[in-house]
Amino acid sequence: MQDDEIMELARGVGLEKAAARFRGDLEKAVSFSRRLKDEMPRDFDLAEEPAHVLRLKAER
Repeated sequence: MQDDEIMELARGVGLEKAAARFRGDLEKAVSFSRRLKDEMPRDFDLAEEPAHVLRLKAER
């Protein structure tokens, strides 16, 4: 994944600062979400739709 692509995605959802500090984590999350989307069945009910949360490592 190219640097400008990850920053564009981050900007689109208000995560510019997170992308700058946790680029590797964000790249992994984007790759995982794309793979999950490709593997997910397309015929589930709205109540069955999965929700996902991205958790970044805490500052120290």
